[in-house]
Amino acid sequence: LKCFNLYSISTKLLAQTTLRNILGTKTLTEMLSDREAISLQMQIIKII
Repeated sequence: LKCFNLYSISTKLLAQTTLRNILGTKTLTEMLSDREAISLQMQIIKII
């Protein structure tokens, strides 16, 4: 159970970091208008 919690926390932190990295390259307008493109970038990074 403890290993699962560590895995869960690690996955959550990786997702947060990935999203921050992607959003850091965008303006607020781009973030609001390109949500689908951002989602696709997240999925591509997840695969890699």
